[in-house]
Amino acid sequence: MRILYGVVGEGMGHAIRSAVVLEKLIAGGHDIHIVASGRAHGFLADRFRNVDPIWGLTMATADNEVQKRLTARDNLLGAIEGMPANIRSYFEVVGKFSPQVVISDFESYSWLFAKTHRLPLICIDNIQIINRCTRPV
Repeated sequence: MRILYGVVGEGMGHAIRSAVVLEKLIAGGHDIHIVASGRAHGFLADRFRNVDPIWGLTMATADNEVQKRLTARDNLLGAIEGMPANIRSYFEVVGKFSPQVVISDFESYSWLFAKTHRLPLICIDNIQIINRCTRPV
């Protein structure tokens, strides 16, 4: 199966978890195309082939606290440069790879790709529990 696999680059937990999942998928004979932002890209590119860098949201921190204004500024500036490259990558993936399913580890580029192409989407991150599941009162 052809799988587009997206990994967010903020922090390394997503990349480490995804590396384990990717090893199993590749061992199972699946054709994988990976997109990752930030530090996750370098980590995964050292271990797998077909890893494309994409721009992703980040958090600016100081003294273990998120700096809201710096985070907003950095993401706005990053989007100005990063979004055109993401759009080019998006169309290259469509043209060359044509995935059958998308897996996202808290990564919005792959999520958007799946939604706009009406592809099955598997989210393996713990954040999705917030808006996808319900619990009794």
